[in-house]
Amino acid sequence: MRIVGLTAHRYDLPLRHPIGLSRGLLTTRTGIILTLTTSFGLVGRGEVAPLPGFSAESFAEAEAGVRSLAEEIVGRTVPVDPDEAGMWSDRVARWVWRLGLPASAMTGLQAAIVDLVAAHRRETPAQTLHPDAASEVLVNGLLLGDADHVLADAARLRARGFRAVKLKVGRAPVAAEARLVRSVRAALGPDVALRLDANRAWTEDDAVTFARGVDGCDIAYIEEPLRDPSRLVSFSRRSGLPVALDETVSERAVEDLERWRGVRAVVLKPTLLGGCEFTLWMARRAINAGMTAVISACFESGVGTAGLACLAAALEQPDVPVGLDTYRWIAEDVVAASLDMSHGRLRIADAVETMRAPLSAHARPISLS
Repeated sequence: MRIVGLTAHRYDLPLRHPIGLSRGLLTTRTGIILTLTTSFGLVGRGEVAPLPGFSAESFAEAEAGVRSLAEEIVGRTVPVDPDEAGMWSDRVARWVWRLGLPASAMTGLQAAIVDLVAAHRRETPAQTLHPDAASEVLVNGLLLGDADHVLADAARLRARGFRAVKLKVGRAPVAAEARLVRSVRAALGPDVALRLDANRAWTEDDAVTFARGVDGCDIAYIEEPLRDPSRLVSFSRRSGLPVALDETVSERAVEDLERWRGVRAVVLKPTLLGGCEFTLWMARRAINAGMTAVISACFESGVGTAGLACLAAALEQPDVPVGLDTYRWIAEDVVAASLDMSHGRLRIADAVETMRAPLSAHARPISLS
C-alpha cells in the first residue's frame, strides 16, 4: 500500500471534572488525530496523545514527530502484504521503528497503519491484529473523586453490570484509604472484582499497614503500591496482597518477566509504551509467564480508546476487563459518534464505527508544511 496523504488535527477536549493525577491536575485532554490515505483511497486513523506527567515526551515533541512524518512516509509504500496474516512482520517493525518517533506518536502511526490494512481487508483492526479476535471487550470501571462520589459511582457501576472496577488509592492517610476500600467493597458486593492503583505512593511499611487494613476485602490486585518497585514481589509475599506492574513497564524497566514471578497482572498503556507492536509483545510474554495482561487507556479520545479496544480484543483474554473507562471523563469528543461502555462492555464493531466517524468541530487542522 502506497501512502499518498497524511493529515493531522489537534484537539483540546474538556474533561467532565478536573482529575487529580499523582503528578498534577488534568482539566483538558490535548492530542492529535493522525490520518493516512493510500493510493486506493483507503483511510487509516490513529491518535497521538502524550499524557502530561507520565509520557516521556511533551505535546510539542509529539507534534514535532507528527510533522516529521509528512516527509518520511508520504509517497512511500508500507512494506506489508495486506493479504498476509500477521501484520507486524519484521519488515514493518524495521520500517516504523527507524523513524525514531516519541512513544505517543509511534502509537498513533502504528494504529493508523493497522486501520489501513483492516480497511483493505474489510475487517476490524482487531481482526487484523489477530484473526480470532473477540467481538467485544469487558470494561473495567474507574472510580475517581471524593469518598461520597466514589461510593455512589461504585453502586451505579455494579447496577449497570460492570464486572470489575479500579479505585485510585494512596492520596490520603493509610487508615482512611483502607476504610474507603472496605466501603467500596461493600457497595460492589462479592461479584464485582476490585482492583486498586496506588501509583507508587507508599513505603513498604505503609503498604503493609494498608494491606492489613483491607484484609478480607478480596482485592484482585493493587498496581504499584511501593516507591521502590524492586520490592513488589517480596511485599506481595509478605502481605498476601496481589500486585500488578504499571509504571515499571512504562519505564521499560522490565527486561525479564521471569524475575517478576508472583506478580498477578501487568498493566499495559500503549500511549506510554509506543504502540501496538511492543504492547502485544509484552502482553504475550506476561501471559506466557502466567500473568494477566490488562490493556489500559490514558484518557484518550474516542479514536484512541477505540483503537485500544481493538488491541485488547486481539489478546484472546475475553474475560479480562480492560481499562477504557477513562473515556467517561471526556466531556466532548473529537469524533461525531460516541463510545457506549455504559454497561461494562464495548462491541468492537461499535468501536470501529466511532474511530472512523467524521471529525467534530473540536478537530483543528495542523499545517504539516
